[in-house]
Amino acid sequence: MLQTHLLLLSLLLALAARSRQQLLQPSLQVSLPRATSIPLPSTTAEPAAEDASHTAQVFYEAWQARGYLKMYSPLAAQSQALLDDRSFVERHNEIMIAATVESLGVEQLSLVQEGNRVAIDVRVTWETVVVCALSRNYTLPLVFEEGRWANSGPMGLSCPNWPAATVSLPIIPT
Repeated sequence: MLQTHLLLLSLLLALAARSRQQLLQPSLQVSLPRATSIPLPSTTAEPAAEDASHTAQVFYEAWQARGYLKMYSPLAAQSQALLDDRSFVERHNEIMIAATVESLGVEQLSLVQEGNRVAIDVRVTWETVVVCALSRNYTLPLVFEEGRWANSGPMGLSCPNWPAATVSLPIIPT
């Protein structure tokens, strides 16, 4: 009986030693997963029109607060290349002073998106000292460039058809 136990014990020790050797020696048969290509996200997806609407809202809120420099930053690169920020601010100041604007309101009427371009129809109402209220409807064009919506109107002007020289009011003799 003792011999049987010793025999079993030696077999177990031999198996344990062999298993230990296999654990300590690295296996040369390593199977690595094969490289697979991962599809990249599509870059052709249309940008969100809601973001364009937000860009327009920021532009008009800055205009209402007479924050003309803040209006300059969302201009498209092409518009910024035509008019520097200082000239943009000066022009808007001149227009608002010449027109005696006390306040203005902006109402978005519609938004149409075609790919990376958006046209936002708005009604702007100027409350002036001299003429009272003036309203005008026009379209604010936006383009999606460099990962953001940008105002691509004629030099980004809030009053594109009002050159500063034509906004002068007649002097009424007193």
